[in-house]
Amino acid sequence: MSQKYGLPYQRKTVFSKPYADGDGNELLAIFQDKFAYFYIWKTENGSLGIEINSHLEGTALINIRYEDKNASSTNTSEKEKIFMDGL
Repeated sequence: MSQKYGLPYQRKTVFSKPYADGDGNELLAIFQDKFAYFYIWKTENGSLGIEINSHLEGTALINIRYEDKNASSTNTSEKEKIFMDGL
């Protein structure tokens, strides 16, 4: 992702004790539910996010999110209109 979109706008990698980034036990940290990874890239059309969390024993949950600027703006204005119409 960094090769295509450059450095992330936001990033966070969390290992809980006794694990640490680069210790060679990253897969074990996932298995033990001691790991989370979250990166966001901004693009000219919106943003792209990847989140990896420990899920069930030995598995990880991977979420990929894309937010389009135009669709997001339309969604916000429609929600505001619905709210104002409900008053």
